[in-house]
Amino acid sequence: DWLFLPPQCCQSLRLLFGIGWSVLHVVLSCSSLKDGELRAGRAVKRIGSEGVSSGKVSWFPSLVLKRIGAHTPATMVDAFLGVWSLSASENFNEYMKELMVSLIQRNVAVALHPDTVISKDGDTIIIETKSSIKNTKIQFKLGEEFDETTADNRKTKTTVKLEDGKLVQTQRWDGKETTLVRELKDGDLILTCSLGDVVCTRTYRKSKV
Repeated sequence: DWLFLPPQCCQSLRLLFGIGWSVLHVVLSCSSLKDGELRAGRAVKRIGSEGVSSGKVSWFPSLVLKRIGAHTPATMVDAFLGVWSLSASENFNEYMKELMVSLIQRNVAVALHPDTVISKDGDTIIIETKSSIKNTKIQFKLGEEFDETTADNRKTKTTVKLEDGKLVQTQRWDGKETTLVRELKDGDLILTCSLGDVVCTRTYRKSKV
Protein backbone atom coordinates (compact mmCIF):
# COMPACT_ATOMS: atom_id res chain seq x y z
CA ASP A 1 0.00 0.00 0.00
CA TRP A 2 1.37 3.44 -0.99
CA LEU A 3 0.25 4.86 2.38
CA PHE A 4 3.00 2.87 4.09
CA LEU A 5 5.95 3.95 1.95
CA PRO A 6 9.30 4.27 3.74
CA PRO A 7 10.08 7.76 5.08
CA GLN A 8 12.84 8.22 2.46
CA CYS A 9 10.34 7.70 -0.38
CA CYS A 10 7.86 10.11 1.18
CA GLN A 11 10.56 12.75 1.47
CA SER A 12 11.51 12.26 -2.20
CA LEU A 13 7.88 12.56 -3.27
CA ARG A 14 7.48 15.77 -1.29
CA LEU A 15 10.62 17.13 -2.93
CA LEU A 16 9.38 16.26 -6.45
CA PHE A 17 5.97 17.71 -5.68
CA GLY A 18 7.61 20.94 -4.51
CA ILE A 19 9.73 21.17 -7.66
CA GLY A 20 6.61 20.66 -9.78
CA TRP A 21 4.85 23.54 -8.09
CA SER A 22 7.99 25.64 -8.42
CA VAL A 23 8.15 25.07 -12.17
CA LEU A 24 4.45 25.87 -12.56
CA HIS A 25 4.79 29.04 -10.51
CA VAL A 26 7.80 30.21 -12.53
CA VAL A 27 6.07 29.51 -15.86
CA LEU A 28 2.90 31.33 -14.83
CA SER A 29 4.87 34.27 -13.46
CA CYS A 30 6.89 34.52 -16.69
CA SER A 31 3.94 34.19 -19.04
CA SER A 32 3.65 37.96 -19.52
CA LEU A 33 6.16 39.32 -22.05
CA LYS A 34 6.96 42.86 -23.12
CA ASP A 35 9.53 43.34 -25.89
CA GLY A 36 10.72 39.84 -25.13
CA GLU A 37 11.75 40.67 -21.57
CA LEU A 38 10.62 38.25 -18.86
CA ARG A 39 8.47 39.68 -16.13
CA ALA A 40 8.81 37.10 -13.42
CA GLY A 41 7.54 39.39 -10.65
CA ARG A 42 7.56 39.11 -6.91
CA ALA A 43 6.22 35.56 -6.92
CA VAL A 44 9.44 34.15 -8.35
CA LYS A 45 11.53 36.13 -5.90
CA ARG A 46 9.42 34.77 -3.07
CA ILE A 47 9.91 31.20 -4.27
CA GLY A 48 13.63 31.75 -4.61
CA SER A 49 14.02 33.26 -1.16
CA GLU A 50 11.70 30.97 0.79
CA GLY A 51 12.37 27.74 -1.10
CA VAL A 52 9.84 25.02 -1.79
CA SER A 53 8.41 22.74 0.90
CA SER A 54 11.40 21.94 3.10
CA GLY A 55 13.51 24.66 1.54
CA LYS A 56 15.90 22.20 -0.05
CA VAL A 57 15.03 23.27 -3.61
CA SER A 58 15.23 27.05 -3.21
CA TRP A 59 17.88 27.06 -5.94
CA PHE A 60 15.45 25.77 -8.55
CA PRO A 61 13.56 28.97 -9.56
CA SER A 62 16.78 30.99 -9.83
CA LEU A 63 18.31 28.25 -11.97
CA VAL A 64 15.29 28.26 -14.28
CA LEU A 65 15.35 32.04 -14.59
CA LYS A 66 19.09 31.97 -15.23
CA ARG A 67 18.60 29.54 -18.09
CA ILE A 68 15.71 31.60 -19.51
CA GLY A 69 17.59 34.87 -19.00
CA ALA A 70 20.40 33.62 -21.21
CA HIS A 71 18.02 34.02 -24.15
CA THR A 72 16.40 37.38 -23.42
CA PRO A 73 16.84 40.23 -25.95
CA ALA A 74 19.31 41.99 -23.66
CA THR A 75 21.67 39.04 -23.48
CA MET A 76 21.21 38.08 -27.14
CA VAL A 77 22.24 41.58 -28.24
CA ASP A 78 25.44 41.23 -26.20
CA ALA A 79 26.74 38.72 -28.74
CA PHE A 80 26.81 41.50 -31.36
CA LEU A 81 28.87 43.90 -29.26
CA GLY A 82 32.37 44.74 -30.45
CA VAL A 83 34.32 46.09 -33.42
CA TRP A 84 33.66 44.38 -36.75
CA SER A 85 35.81 44.92 -39.86
CA LEU A 86 34.54 44.34 -43.39
CA SER A 87 36.16 41.27 -44.95
CA ALA A 88 33.93 40.48 -47.93
CA SER A 89 31.15 42.13 -49.93
CA GLU A 90 28.77 40.85 -52.60
CA ASN A 91 26.43 42.89 -54.82
CA PHE A 92 26.96 46.11 -52.87
CA ASN A 93 27.19 48.24 -56.01
CA GLU A 94 23.84 46.92 -57.31
CA TYR A 95 22.22 47.59 -53.95
CA MET A 96 23.46 51.18 -53.92
CA LYS A 97 22.27 51.62 -57.50
CA GLU A 98 18.79 50.54 -56.37
CA LEU A 99 19.04 53.19 -53.65
CA MET A 100 19.72 55.77 -56.40
CA VAL A 101 23.24 56.48 -55.15
CA SER A 102 25.34 58.30 -57.74
CA LEU A 103 28.07 56.51 -59.70
CA ILE A 104 30.85 58.55 -58.05
CA GLN A 105 29.54 57.80 -54.56
CA ARG A 106 29.17 54.12 -55.40
CA ASN A 107 32.74 53.85 -56.63
CA VAL A 108 34.02 55.46 -53.44
CA ALA A 109 31.85 53.29 -51.19
CA VAL A 110 32.85 50.05 -52.92
CA ALA A 111 36.54 50.85 -52.34
CA LEU A 112 36.08 51.40 -48.62
CA HIS A 113 36.54 48.78 -45.90
CA PRO A 114 34.61 50.27 -42.98
CA ASP A 115 34.41 49.10 -39.39
CA THR A 116 31.11 48.59 -37.63
CA VAL A 117 31.16 49.26 -33.90
CA ILE A 118 28.22 47.94 -31.89
CA SER A 119 27.84 48.95 -28.25
CA LYS A 120 25.17 49.33 -25.61
CA ASP A 121 24.22 51.92 -23.01
CA GLY A 122 21.55 50.41 -20.79
CA ASP A 123 18.74 49.35 -23.13
CA THR A 124 19.96 51.70 -25.87
CA ILE A 125 21.91 50.07 -28.71
CA ILE A 126 24.51 52.08 -30.62
CA ILE A 127 25.74 51.16 -34.10
CA GLU A 128 28.58 53.19 -35.59
CA THR A 129 30.04 52.79 -39.06
CA LYS A 130 33.54 54.22 -39.41
CA SER A 131 35.59 54.72 -42.56
CA SER A 132 38.27 57.05 -43.88
CA ILE A 133 35.60 59.07 -45.74
CA LYS A 134 32.52 59.22 -43.53
CA ASN A 135 31.25 58.07 -40.15
CA THR A 136 27.63 57.38 -39.22
CA LYS A 137 25.98 56.62 -35.90
CA ILE A 138 22.53 55.49 -34.84
CA GLN A 139 21.13 55.02 -31.34
CA PHE A 140 17.90 53.20 -30.69
CA LYS A 141 15.83 50.94 -28.48
CA LEU A 142 14.51 47.68 -29.85
CA GLY A 143 11.09 48.06 -31.45
CA GLU A 144 11.00 51.88 -31.20
CA GLU A 145 10.94 53.95 -34.38
CA PHE A 146 13.54 56.71 -34.77
CA ASP A 147 14.77 59.21 -37.37
CA GLU A 148 17.90 58.16 -39.25
CA THR A 149 20.13 59.98 -41.70
CA THR A 150 21.89 57.32 -43.76
CA ALA A 151 25.40 57.42 -45.24
CA ASP A 152 23.87 58.39 -48.61
CA ASN A 153 21.85 61.16 -46.90
CA ARG A 154 18.42 59.54 -46.99
CA LYS A 155 16.08 60.68 -44.21
CA THR A 156 14.35 57.53 -43.01
CA LYS A 157 11.97 56.32 -40.34
CA THR A 158 13.83 53.35 -38.93
CA THR A 159 12.96 50.49 -36.60
CA VAL A 160 15.25 47.75 -35.31
CA LYS A 161 13.86 44.52 -33.88
CA LEU A 162 15.39 41.31 -32.59
CA GLU A 163 13.93 38.40 -34.56
CA ASP A 164 15.22 34.83 -34.24
CA GLY A 165 18.52 36.09 -32.86
CA LYS A 166 18.95 38.58 -35.74
CA LEU A 167 18.96 42.38 -35.61
CA VAL A 168 16.44 43.38 -38.28
CA GLN A 169 16.67 47.04 -39.29
CA THR A 170 13.89 48.46 -41.47
CA GLN A 171 14.27 51.86 -43.16
CA ARG A 172 11.25 53.62 -44.70
CA TRP A 173 11.35 56.78 -46.84
CA ASP A 174 9.39 58.23 -49.77
CA GLY A 175 7.15 55.18 -49.96
CA LYS A 176 10.16 52.84 -50.18
CA GLU A 177 11.49 50.27 -47.75
CA THR A 178 14.76 48.43 -47.28
CA THR A 179 15.85 45.93 -44.65
CA LEU A 180 19.30 45.40 -43.18
CA VAL A 181 19.60 42.12 -41.29
CA ARG A 182 22.58 41.48 -39.03
CA GLU A 183 23.23 37.95 -37.84
CA LEU A 184 26.12 35.94 -36.43
CA LYS A 185 27.44 32.93 -38.37
CA ASP A 186 30.59 30.99 -37.51
CA GLY A 187 31.96 33.94 -35.56
CA ASP A 188 31.34 36.45 -38.36
CA LEU A 189 28.80 39.25 -38.54
CA ILE A 190 26.73 38.92 -41.71
CA LEU A 191 24.88 41.98 -42.99
CA THR A 192 22.20 41.26 -45.59
CA CYS A 193 20.70 44.32 -47.30
CA SER A 194 17.51 43.89 -49.34
CA LEU A 195 15.63 46.32 -51.55
CA GLY A 196 13.10 44.92 -53.97
CA ASP A 197 14.72 41.98 -55.76
CA VAL A 198 18.26 43.19 -55.01
CA VAL A 199 20.12 41.49 -52.16
CA CYS A 200 23.58 42.47 -50.94
CA THR A 201 25.67 40.50 -48.45
CA ARG A 202 28.56 41.93 -46.47
CA THR A 203 30.70 39.90 -44.09
CA TYR A 204 32.52 41.35 -41.07
CA ARG A 205 35.21 39.78 -38.93
CA LYS A 206 35.46 40.67 -35.27
CA SER A 207 38.50 42.76 -34.47
CA LYS A 208 40.82 41.51 -31.73
CA VAL A 209 41.55 45.05 -30.66
